Amino acid sequence: MERRCRNITSKDIVLMPFGLAIEPGITVKLDDQVLGKGAPYSSCTGESCLVPIGFPAVATDAMRTAKTLTVIGQKASGSVGAGEPAAITVPLVGFSEAFERVKALAG
Repeated sequence: MERRCRNITSKDIVLMPFGLAIEPGITVKLDDQVLGKGAPYSSCTGESCLVPIGFPAVATDAMRTAKTLTVIGQKASGSVGAGEPAAITVPLVGFSEAFERVKALAG
């Protein structure tokens, strides 16, 4: 995960599991609010597929008080539940403190 805290923007890489449809990309939600849809996959490795994503300052500010970040992909054809959403929920407990620490270390 790459972060540039001096500009208070965040450029990240989301690792998505195999078995998801590549074409629709991913959707990112903060609690119940959609931050973006259709973020494209850039490549796949031996362990996962990569989706580069950027968060503007308004999103990282909202993450300080949000409870969860949810990343949603779509199950690939040929898999059980093809076409259905596959959600990965990340708790944001401690995000504010961790983000401040990263900013302090960045100088």
